[in-house]
Amino acid sequence: GQTLLIGAGMVLAVTAIAVTVSSFVPEGGPWVLLVYLVPILWAALGFGMRGGVLAAAGSGLAYLLGIAWVAMMTGNLSAIDPWIQSAHLLILGLAGAFIGELMDANRLLRRDLLHVAQALTQAVEAKDSYTEGHLHRVSEYAVTVGARLGLRGQELEMLHYASMLHDIGK
Repeated sequence: GQTLLIGAGMVLAVTAIAVTVSSFVPEGGPWVLLVYLVPILWAALGFGMRGGVLAAAGSGLAYLLGIAWVAMMTGNLSAIDPWIQSAHLLILGLAGAFIGELMDANRLLRRDLLHVAQALTQAVEAKDSYTEGHLHRVSEYAVTVGARLGLRGQELEMLHYASMLHDIGK
């Protein structure tokens, strides 16, 4: 609910910027589409390919409606070239799909890395029953301390892996 409203707000804000710039600098139309990468990237980071494509579709439609509105208000309907506008929609759609696919692949790689680290941890603990659960507890403590020290994102993730694998040479 709230995330969708944020995304829609971003698309509307970007559309206001894009349509305004396109009205004053008509030859800059293709370049103005780059501002739409902001909501597309935001949606792809949060929701993968589906989010990127949805944001791209919404951005493209908002851009077309904005350009059509300006053309109708100014009486310059010849400024709307359907082939160029279709190319803009295609570019935005491809950008959304590509960025979203990259985010999905990144998520899968991170998940697989976690599974490998957990398998190695289990192998170490299976070899030495005396320290059963030690690596898991150390990992939990390290992540808790790291979070309290202000570590976030990738730094906290790396601490998690390092603490899980600290006895790997055992």
